[in-house]
Amino acid sequence: MVGLELCLLLSVLVWLLLSAPPRPSLTTTPDLSRLTDEIQGRLSGLIIDPVIEVKPGVFVRSSNVRGFHYEGNVYYYYIEGVPNYDPLSRGLLRPDQVEIMLRDDSGEQTIVIYRVQ
Repeated sequence: MVGLELCLLLSVLVWLLLSAPPRPSLTTTPDLSRLTDEIQGRLSGLIIDPVIEVKPGVFVRSSNVRGFHYEGNVYYYYIEGVPNYDPLSRGLLRPDQVEIMLRDDSGEQTIVIYRVQ
């Protein structure tokens, strides 16, 4: 009797694993160097990115809070070692809910770029 129940349980488990819908894939990965250039342009002021007040006396680029659209996706970023106001840094997202696209440490500041899965 226990063997029959075990076989039934295993067959249900296999069925569930095989019939689960595939995880939706994100669109193709963009050219990451161009994506980095987009962020560097925003941080340097070459690309218009208005500053917004996130709390009294604290102003940040709107792209740091809201992300920015690039090739059909919304990307977010944070700069390591400084306060950030992106959704991941504010705790609105968990690390398992984002896909880290790039950790760029080639400049003065390390920038981490991600998108929501």
